[in-house]
Formats: sequence, structure tokens, C-alpha cells
Amino acid sequence: MEKARKPLAPVLKWAGGKRQLISSILPLLPRNIGDYLYVEPFLGGGAMLFHLQPKRALVNDYNEELINAYQVIKTKPSELIRHLQQHQNNVDYFYRIRSIDRSPAYKKLTAVERASRIIYLNKTCFNGLYRVNSAGAFNAPFGRYKNPNIVNADGLQLMHEYLNNNDVQIMSGDYHERTRLFSAKSFLGNLFAMGTPWLIFLAGLDFFRGPGGDLTEGMRYVSMFIAAALIPMAVWWFIVLKEPGFAVAKEQRKSSFWKDMRETISNRTFMSLVVIIFTLAMGFNFVALFNYYITIFYIFGGNEVTAGRLLGINGTAWAITGLVAVFPLNWLSKNLGKNHTLLISILLMCAAQLSKIVCYDPAHPYLLLVPTVLLSSGMLMFFTLGSSMVGDICDEDELKTGSRSEGSFYAVFWWFIKMGSAFASFVTGVLIIFTTFDEQQNVSVDALSGNIAAIKADFKAGPGLAKLPERLDKTTEMADKLRHHLEERLAAYPGQAEHIGMLIQQVDTVRADAATMRAKNSGTATASDDVTANVDRLLEKVALLKQQSPHTLFRLRFVEIGLPLLLSIVSIFLTLNYPLTEARCYEIKAALTARHEALAATPPA
Repeated sequence: MEKARKPLAPVLKWAGGKRQLISSILPLLPRNIGDYLYVEPFLGGGAMLFHLQPKRALVNDYNEELINAYQVIKTKPSELIRHLQQHQNNVDYFYRIRSIDRSPAYKKLTAVERASRIIYLNKTCFNGLYRVNSAGAFNAPFGRYKNPNIVNADGLQLMHEYLNNNDVQIMSGDYHERTRLFSAKSFLGNLFAMGTPWLIFLAGLDFFRGPGGDLTEGMRYVSMFIAAALIPMAVWWFIVLKEPGFAVAKEQRKSSFWKDMRETISNRTFMSLVVIIFTLAMGFNFVALFNYYITIFYIFGGNEVTAGRLLGINGTAWAITGLVAVFPLNWLSKNLGKNHTLLISILLMCAAQLSKIVCYDPAHPYLLLVPTVLLSSGMLMFFTLGSSMVGDICDEDELKTGSRSEGSFYAVFWWFIKMGSAFASFVTGVLIIFTTFDEQQNVSVDALSGNIAAIKADFKAGPGLAKLPERLDKTTEMADKLRHHLEERLAAYPGQAEHIGMLIQQVDTVRADAATMRAKNSGTATASDDVTANVDRLLEKVALLKQQSPHTLFRLRFVEIGLPLLLSIVSIFLTLNYPLTEARCYEIKAALTARHEALAATPPA
């Protein structure tokens, strides 16, 4: 036997309310209305919703303050009731509360404070009329009621119970809501991303790479440490997180996968947006790793530990900028429109690329933070808006076809982005070859440095003297192999003769010093401090072998700055010709709302 419903009346009075018409409307409804999903695009006071109390409902209203009030009733009724109890029923207090939306303080109100304010004004203003002026400020006068029911704690609690005990989805018709939702996603993503730039720095520590280990070995253990932390969290998220409003989604007609893909790809507006995003994303993905090469080998001459510290600071600055940038993004999008804000984001990225011409400066390494802040702001805005604008295309498609296909559009959108990232990995390799970067030199020097550093570790562990001849013999052998590689390199790139010749001389110096240590310490007791001091001097000389040629470093900077800049300019041109304008989006939104209202008013067959 179904549990008896508790009588539930609206807590807000709203123009056009149907409370007085319920007795006339009920006979017109189908008897089995409870079997259907209840949809109400203009909720208002919700008289019909709260009278029928359907188990499944999708409700919406364009008024943000109204929707916020219902969301607070659903999630924080106790806080709302406590706040409502603080209000006073007098004219001076009323106008003070009413005037809040005319000051900057209004934007600082919490959701509970906003809900409390709108309920208070609704209960105490003239005739319960929600009315705003051309600036959007509430302007209904004081009602002068003797004893208005401002709090209505029982009614709020009953409404809270109904909204939570049933599948009631409260939506908003705000066109910019998608941008705010994707901004929240970006905010959380950047919050966690603040730690990732320090991975190279961590991998360079002896704790992770071990005595004699290189950066690759250190990164392997850092990755294992991170995986051990993330895998339990991923399992927990999988169990806990559920799709909101699944009851709504399962009502939609199922369609063929390939049919959906063909229809999605044939949407010209969608493909225009994909080309805009894809073109610019590829420009930066192609050279994504170049910043690390430039920082390590151009700014710090191959010193990975020192460079890792700056890369960590730089990456943290990137993430913090991403956290902050969501706020101007939402303001710009609302006041200038998504298309214009998208252009601003691209221009920010262009400015970042141009600033690198000056900011890539070995004498002032921290200038690198300037393009980082500009680039992070631009990318946050660009990719957040891109995802939001896919939702607008879904609206346009629904208006044309009568079917909602967000899953198909977002799947194809992200397929292009991920496919582009994979393709970019191949292109990155080709571009690295074009710069003539000497990876073998880098790997050989890392191995040589690791072998020499292991001598210090041997002495700390105890049997250092016994292993010393073997380590020094291996050092000379590795130096010989490195010299042979450099000689082959010299034959292949005669234009770099001066740089490679300097490296060969440095290799000979390292080899000679290692041989001298081998002869000096052969069969004799050696103080640990003497060996450590010699090893430190040897490591300093080996570090100079990490330097790449000026020709290579110039090409790295030229490609890293120029290629994204070129494709950004292409994206600007494409954005200026993007067919879905701001005005058209509002027209589509209004047309869809009218259609949903008509469908909700049509009795099922």
C-alpha cells in the first residue's frame, strides 16, 4: 500500500501561480500521470508539482534566484530556517535587504543568504510580487503586512523531504550555466594539477632515483608512488559517483551508434567548433615537451635538478593561474559573450608566445613565469568555453531533430582531442629530430654522471675502496663511448664543429681525471673525504657535457614559439567565422523552452 502523501503547499507566491486553479486542472490530467516523468520548464511557485508530488520530475526556471532557493531548500533547510529567523518585518529593514543587489556585496552572498533574502522579500513585499528594474535589481515596494509567515519552518522541511525522497531534478535555464559548470571542473582539475609540475624535481632526488640512477629511474618510482595513492581513490569514485537524473536519460529513445556518429559528424556547426579547438590544440600539443627542453638545456645548461625546481614553481604558477582564471572567464562570458571571450583567450595565448622571445633568458630564468601566467589563463578559458559551446550545439541540434544527443557530440569532440594528442606525440618526435637535439649525448652523460655519483654512495655504504677501481675503469670506458659518439656527430653535423669540439675536449678532461684517480688510488688506502672531493670536481666537469649546441637551442625556441602562434592565428580566423552567434543561442534556448512547455502540457496518448 502506497504511503499517504503529506499535504504540501508552495513556500513562495509567484505571478501566474496555479494554486487557485488546481481543482480545475486536475480533471484534465491523465489518471496514470504518476507513471510518467513530470516536466515543468517554468516552475515558479510550483503549485502543481507540490500538489501532485510525482516520484520523477524535471523542473526548471529561468530565474536564478528562484532556482537557488529550491536548491537550498533541498540541500540546506536547517541553515535556511535559521537565517530566515533573523529577518525583521519593518520598512527600514526591508529596504536595506532589498538594496543589497545594488551593491558589490550582493555577489559575496552565500547560496543560503540569497535564498533567505528572496524568500523574505517575497513574503514581505507588496502582493508577493517578484519584480526587477532594467538593471536586474529587485524593486517591488514594502507590503506592510502585520504578521507575514517569513519562516514557515514546517513547510520548508516538508518540501525538503519531498525533494530528497524522490527523483526531482532542479535545473536552470541560464545560458551561461554550462560555462560555470565547466569552470568548476577546470578549477578542481587545476587544484590537483598544482602538484604535477614537481614530478621531475622529485624524480631527480636520490630518494627516488637511488645512487647512480638517472631521471628515468626516478620517474618510474614516482609514478608507482602516485599510482598507489590514486588507484584506491579511483575505485572509491567508481562506487560512489552516480549519474544524476538517470531516470530522465533512460526515457529517451535508443538509437544506432553509427547513425548517431554520422549525424554528429555531419553537423557543420559542430565540425566548425572542432576545427577551431583542434587546430589550436595541435599547435600547442606539437611542442608541449619543448618547454622542458628549453628550460633544462637553454636556461640552465642541462642542469636538471635546478631546472626541475623552476619547472615545479612554473607549473604551480600555471595551476594557481588556472584556479583564478575561472572567475574572469565567467564574467567575460556573461558580459561579452562566449565567442568574444574565446577570441580573448586565443589572443592571450598569442601574447604568451610573443613574450617568450624576451622571457626565455638564461640571465633571468624567472621571467618564464610571465608567459606561463598568460598561457594558463588563455588555455583555461579556451578549453572551458570549447566544452561549454558543445552544449550550445546540442541545443541547436535538438531544435532541428527533436532528440538530445549530448553523449554523441561530447564523445566525438573528445575523440578528436585525444586522437590529436596521440598524433602530436609522433609530430613532436619529428620536430625534435628537426632541431638536431642530441638525445644520445644526454643519455650517455646521465649514465656517466650516475656511475661517478655511485662512487660516493659506495663509500657511504662501506666497501667503497674495493669498488673504486672498477667504478673508475667503467668511467673511462663510458667516456670513450661518449667521445666516439661525438666524433660521429661531428661528421654528421660539421656546422656544429665548434660546439662538438668543445664537448670532445671536456670528455678528454673527464677521462684523464678518472684515469689519474685510478692510478693514484690503485692498491693504496684513500681517505673518504679525498675521494668525495675528487668525485665532486669530476661531476662538475661532467655536468658541462649536457650542453646542446646553440643551433639546436635556437631551433627549439623557434619551433616552440612559432608553430603555436601560427595555428593560433588560424584559429582566430575560424572563430571570427563561427556560425553559432550569441543571439542565435538565446533564440534557440527560448524556442526549446517553449517546445518543452508545450510537450509538458500535452497529455500522453
